[in-house]
Amino acid sequence: MQRVRFGPDRILLFPVLIFLLGSLPAAGSSRLLLPLLLLPLGAAGWVLRARVVVSDRGLLVCNGLRARTHPWSSVSGIDVPRRGPARLLRHGARAVPMTALPRGRLRELLALAPVSGSDAPAGPEPT
Repeated sequence: MQRVRFGPDRILLFPVLIFLLGSLPAAGSSRLLLPLLLLPLGAAGWVLRARVVVSDRGLLVCNGLRARTHPWSSVSGIDVPRRGPARLLRHGARAVPMTALPRGRLRELLALAPVSGSDAPAGPEPT
């Protein structure tokens, strides 16, 4: 299987750039408003880093700062709450939010999951 990447499109950097340029006058007017520049920089970092990568080995989930690989044997399913991001359910561990996975591409991710016996993750669970 080839690696398939799910994540935000790089075109989202354009509104982040507009947000940065719009916050420059406010941040330049007062030292107290300088932390305002951290918001567009954090948003740009998320657009560049956040991703879910599906491969033969498992799922690589990066929510911005930290990337973790979860082998298929540890995946028990995917939880899709009414609000908020989908969560990767793991055997004996807490759920991992997948913030970069658009809800519209969830079926595509499930189609790429291995189908053999206990390695296959369960479908979305209602909450």
